Amino acid sequence: MSFEVVGPEARYAQYAEPNDTSLVIRFSFSTPSGAVDFFAAGDMETEAMDRLLRLHPQGHAAILKASHHGARNGGTRIIEQIHPQILLVSAGKDNSYGHPHPETLEMAKRIGATVLRTDQSGTVLLTFTGQGIRGTSLGTPVR
Repeated sequence: MSFEVVGPEARYAQYAEPNDTSLVIRFSFSTPSGAVDFFAAGDMETEAMDRLLRLHPQGHAAILKASHHGARNGGTRIIEQIHPQILLVSAGKDNSYGHPHPETLEMAKRIGATVLRTDQSGTVLLTFTGQGIRGTSLGTPVR
């Protein structure tokens, strides 16, 4: 496994809202079938993420951890740009914020991504196999 810290950009983080200072990392896992990339978007909101991706363009990644729990202010352009096979959404069941937002889920559907949600599946285990990536639920939904 290797990784690259993509953000936040130090020059913007100094004055940013807390969510926009979250760590954004691209992991690359070596598997018998080849590299599998995982883009972890932290809690960055739309404007900060769009700026970060303009400064550091990213290609496809098989897995995307949705920005800001799949909230509307996490944006959908990142989903279009990363074009993941799997979108991970970390959110508590019946959370008062309404995460994930329907726009986020609709964009995932539009690009054909499988959505794995902790509020529905609990802890999610991703296994890299010769046939691809398998997501398995490990327990009850996260509250």
